[in-house]
Amino acid sequence: MFSFAFSKSLTQKTLEKTITSSTINRFISKFTLIDTKGNKTEIEFDPEEENSLLDIVLEKGIESIHHSCNGGFACGDCHVYVQPDKFSKLLPAEDDEKDCLSVAKDLKQNSRLACGLIMNSDAVDLVIEIAPYRK
Repeated sequence: MFSFAFSKSLTQKTLEKTITSSTINRFISKFTLIDTKGNKTEIEFDPEEENSLLDIVLEKGIESIHHSCNGGFACGDCHVYVQPDKFSKLLPAEDDEKDCLSVAKDLKQNSRLACGLIMNSDAVDLVIEIAPYRK
């Protein structure tokens, strides 16, 4: 009976240590956001969480990206330009995002919506420029 209790205790401690280590050693990365005035802000994010660019920026308290529809793919206000050489490596835009982008002003080959751009490991060291806001 003693060996079972010891074994269980040892296994539990190993599991707790593994969980703690994996939580502590999460890969935190950065991307650069350029606002419409040319100011650059380096922003940290966890690519494993796969949040949208808009969610990450708002969570950090940065209000430089307009978002009238609060990320609902209805306004196109959160239009951004993605670093061209990394554009094709990102997750592709979903149909809702494509529809909304189709009527965006100042559209470019590397245009995306911040609400649809998923920031995962492909977005590490990405440079993103906020498109001019035109309503």
